[in-house]
Amino acid sequence: MTKLKSKILLTLLILCAIILFIIKPSICMQATSNGLHIWLVNVVPALFPFFIFTRIITSLNQNSIPALDRFTYKFFHTKNSGLIYALSLLSGYPVGAKMISNYYDAGSINKSTAIKMFSFCSTSGPMFIIGTVGIAVFNSTKIGYILLIGHIIGSFLNGLLYRGKNLNIDIQTSSPPNTNSLNDTVYDSIISILLVGGYIIFASVIIELLKLSNILPFIAETICIIPCFNYDAVYAILCGIIEITNGLILLGSTNINLNIKVIISSAIIAFSGICIMLQSTAFLNKIGIKKSTMLKQKITQAIFTTLVTTLIVFITL
Repeated sequence: MTKLKSKILLTLLILCAIILFIIKPSICMQATSNGLHIWLVNVVPALFPFFIFTRIITSLNQNSIPALDRFTYKFFHTKNSGLIYALSLLSGYPVGAKMISNYYDAGSINKSTAIKMFSFCSTSGPMFIIGTVGIAVFNSTKIGYILLIGHIIGSFLNGLLYRGKNLNIDIQTSSPPNTNSLNDTVYDSIISILLVGGYIIFASVIIELLKLSNILPFIAETICIIPCFNYDAVYAILCGIIEITNGLILLGSTNINLNIKVIISSAIIAFSGICIMLQSTAFLNKIGIKKSTMLKQKITQAIFTTLVTTLIVFITL
């Protein structure tokens, strides 16, 4: 009965959204255009090459780099995870989730290892943190590096939190997926980047819908009943919880203290937003990782990253 009520409520909400966009179609078109622009300008150039390269690595069965694997096995109690950890840090969201999915398909890791790996392989990359956030939002390379260092340390601490016991279980590896041809690799990468784009556009439309229905402003105003909260900052955080880039751009334009901006930005980047979590879920769905587990891991990662970045900010800025 509860499930039926949820379906009815969701259907009604979707119908209301459709009606709103029929009444004001230009807003829906502008939101879609904004999401498409973010995807084409910021995401495709940064992610598409990495999708191809990481897929080639998996298809060649280069699942192990001994030095990196020893590092991740020692600290996180996970096998065959060194390369994924390194490429996640270099490439950014959602490459880590995509590679975990590839390795699971290849039989190189099991479900337990995949769950652990998500806690430290779900990271943003230096191109986004230094370029988009540091330079474009804050006009400061130094702030970009502060955010990057805090982000890396935060993900490392998060991995330590979820590493669990060292069970020393051998993984039975099988042949990798049959994607040795360049055509298969490019096709798989195109499908993946289109999936990411779909979620970004969808998130942009949802944000615009929440603005149009006055839900986001109402929530922000309600939170700001507490005197110490700034409306613009709270509004930016709410947008960042839905989609990371929109939230960070809005936060950068607020008039709050610079140090506070940087600290809040670190939390938004580490949490990654619902949009990126949905992208990760799409790749990891076949593994059966619970969404509540992924959410918990992202919340703790945001906490660790915020604490580390706060310390760095008060030392360096």
